Amino acid sequence: MRRRQFLTASLSGAVATVAGCSVPTDDRSRGSEPGTIECADDVSSTTDERTTGDETWPTPQYDARRRGHVPGRVGPQGCPTVQWTWRHDEDITGPGMHTSALIVNDTVYIGDESPPRRQGDDDDTTMIAIDAATGTERWRVAGAGKPVRTPTVTNDMMYVPMDNGIQAIDLVAQAPDWHTTFVEGQEYDGDSEWAEVPAVVGGTVYAGTHLGTLYAIDAATGTVEWEFTAEGLPEEQLMDEEPVPEVRRIGQFDGPVAVADGIVYAANWDSRLYAVDAATGEKVWSTFRYSPIDWTSRPSPPAVYDGTVYTSTRQSGAVIALDAQTGEQEWVFDELGYSEGVSPAVTDTSVYASAGTSSEQMFLVALDRATGRQRWQTWIGLPSRGPIVDEQNVYIEQLGTLLACGRRSGTEQWWFRMHADSWASPSLANGSIYTTDDRGHVYGIW
Repeated sequence: MRRRQFLTASLSGAVATVAGCSVPTDDRSRGSEPGTIECADDVSSTTDERTTGDETWPTPQYDARRRGHVPGRVGPQGCPTVQWTWRHDEDITGPGMHTSALIVNDTVYIGDESPPRRQGDDDDTTMIAIDAATGTERWRVAGAGKPVRTPTVTNDMMYVPMDNGIQAIDLVAQAPDWHTTFVEGQEYDGDSEWAEVPAVVGGTVYAGTHLGTLYAIDAATGTVEWEFTAEGLPEEQLMDEEPVPEVRRIGQFDGPVAVADGIVYAANWDSRLYAVDAATGEKVWSTFRYSPIDWTSRPSPPAVYDGTVYTSTRQSGAVIALDAQTGEQEWVFDELGYSEGVSPAVTDTSVYASAGTSSEQMFLVALDRATGRQRWQTWIGLPSRGPIVDEQNVYIEQLGTLLACGRRSGTEQWWFRMHADSWASPSLANGSIYTTDDRGHVYGIW
């Protein structure tokens, strides 16, 4: 019999109806009531004590390598509880917060992406700071534009991807610093040069954009150091009746870039994974993963570890390991034949990714990092973002359910049903999990 833990913090106002794709509703669905955590029978109760310390999770998948794992770090113990829920003060009924909750010491930071507003509005809010132990809002900062993806925090600065540029926010002064605009006079819309999640390494901010440019920006001044333009998909390689041919021709960069050993790695809608010299902006290599199976066979945002780049392709269902210096394929796992193209997580011994036979039949799979051979698989709902890993569990979002599975066996440990779909990867620090949903909730779990 499953044991259920309910929310301990009340929510103000009505809860919005879940919209968009949901977890498949069959006999394996998890978390029937929003706001509840259910645990497997053999998972012991927790003491509801949060570990105190100075652990951080400053960017999605933890750091610029995007491997989603910190050796030695542990998450909630036993059967956890939702300790607090922060709710956005607006009724979010349209596409809302797709941003992850970031943790630096005792503070949770979120980039407020909801609802979208045009650049320059007086009430634009770019960042909100929340007490990590209590869920109490501490302060918020308004900036020049609207966040469109999760920020990155480093050295008391937050770098926010905006609708047309990057905004730097001084966390000590609690005030905006510099703002770099990509295209002067451009307003926010579906075709604007909005930025993806940035990586900050060696005093430089790296971010790809919706219109096919990869930028390197000085982290102290906001000065553009170099620009790299994607190749784009040639007309003759587009398939008939493609639903989004324009972004394929332009070469839209997709998701966070990864940076390791002087190279920036970036996934693109033109079916290429790019490796670009971090100092000069010159292309080191690119690999073309186009498949005639489906127009969406494009690489996921990559993870880099120990000289290897790991990615997955959407629809064609491959998890791929590539030599980080040359782009040569080391191994490929494509036994299940379908994927949603979410980023893998990587430990010393394993790669954790999602794959399946269809969108209704998806699995969290554990692969041997050296060979790509499958170790185990666990059924999951449709994943929205890549997994993260601690010393005990693998955690993965499923458009509204956060699932924890045993790292070595794949056995389900617990699952949390949110009040809406989630499009952001969870964060892990000080024995706690922090995550957000699409209707303006932030959750602290331990």
